[in-house]
Amino acid sequence: MRVARTSAALLLAASSAGCAVTASAAMESRWDGFSQMQVVGDPQRLQFAKQVQISLPARLAVREMTWKQEHQARMVDALSEDRATWRAAEPLAEFDERGRGNWPTFDQLRECASRQQADLMFVYDVEVEDDDDVNALGILKLLLLPMLFVPSEEHDVSVRVRGAVADVRNGLVYASVEERREESFTTSAAAEDARVRRGVREMVDDAAEEIAKDLAIRLRDR
Repeated sequence: MRVARTSAALLLAASSAGCAVTASAAMESRWDGFSQMQVVGDPQRLQFAKQVQISLPARLAVREMTWKQEHQARMVDALSEDRATWRAAEPLAEFDERGRGNWPTFDQLRECASRQQADLMFVYDVEVEDDDDVNALGILKLLLLPMLFVPSEEHDVSVRVRGAVADVRNGLVYASVEERREESFTTSAAAEDARVRRGVREMVDDAAEEIAKDLAIRLRDR
């Protein structure tokens, strides 16, 4: 009986090994043309198997990954001006049944873009850093009301806009971009908030124009 169990175990092990070899061979046949030294595993093989399949001009859906999306309209305008690259550039219309306040995933954005039959989608974010300080006149604003209107608030504002264009159908990333802008200025305490917002808006607008030009060049080279 012990010999029978041992024989059965050996037969099962041999059978399992045979199945593993067969499965491995079948898997290898699926990925003919890819080097084992160049591609790590099946997820990576799937990505490298994707091909550029969109011709220009294309329909583009745009999504700013910030809570307020306050710069998205300007980005759409900047991209829409290039009619040779974009047949249409529109804000991505989201249909999130979970409600607002949830960040959509990459695949969820693709699904939303497919509903408006966009060929590509441009997803980007805007990061703003404001390093503010008070000069020697700043202390006087606490003592004299008129000093609220004297330039005493120093700001070093930096903006980074970065994003990527992806194929809505297969998820292939066609191009990624990043633009940085910096500005230093001094303003009064009374006009401080408005001046910072205006500076950020101008820097994002300038970055949007550069991104539109950069994407046009890079997409034509694909």
